[in-house]
Amino acid sequence: MKKIALISALVLGTAVSGMVVAKGHGDKGSRMTERLNLTPEQQTQFDALRDEHRASMTKLHEGFTAQMRELLTPEQLTTFDAMMEKRKERMGKHLGKKGYDRD
Repeated sequence: MKKIALISALVLGTAVSGMVVAKGHGDKGSRMTERLNLTPEQQTQFDALRDEHRASMTKLHEGFTAQMRELLTPEQLTTFDAMMEKRKERMGKHLGKKGYDRD
């Protein structure tokens, strides 16, 4: 049971960090670039880095989820799927308030 809880926490952490970077957690990315007074060229580079990181995190999360699905028993898989759906709903509600639209 501890193993499943740890794995679930890792999945959630990976997803959240990717989402936060992807959209700067609302307007945080914009606020950060404004506070740093980035030039237009730096802003373009920042956006590219953020997008690259998002893609990397998404790929990492998808790979981890696929490996988890192979590891689990059918009963555990049912629980895992329910957990991931609940997480997706929570994240959508939380991030939707900040203009995040995923899927």
